[in-house]
Amino acid sequence: MSVKNLSAWCAALAVALPVGAMPMTTHAQASNDGPPQRRQHVPPYGLRVAPLNEAQLRDAGLPFGLEVTYSIALAYHCGLRLGDVIVSVNGERFDSEDAFWRLMDARAPEIRLDVRRGGQSQALPLQSSAPGCAD
Repeated sequence: MSVKNLSAWCAALAVALPVGAMPMTTHAQASNDGPPQRRQHVPPYGLRVAPLNEAQLRDAGLPFGLEVTYSIALAYHCGLRLGDVIVSVNGERFDSEDAFWRLMDARAPEIRLDVRRGGQSQALPLQSSAPGCAD
């Protein structure tokens, strides 16, 4: 696209969009409101998960599993890494992400996650009192 065409396209876009339709990143600076607020929600245990798809379940030979997609704070310090697959909580299997979180709540603070990483199974504690887990 030439500079002339780009300029014409930008001008047309500016006319077509109503004021306020696009976020203004400099609004806070211009109005002296300060920087945007940081996200308030920290995931439970510093952990986010996502269900494995059908092909991943078939390849792993699992009826259900959750892949670790985010691991900070306690989860990271206790050994959970991106890509780990959680298969049970304290030896109890689950069949949905909701069931996983219900088990986590019911078993807290004594939580042990059974995890698969690179074809190997391991049990990882998820409690700040466990050796090596202090965050």
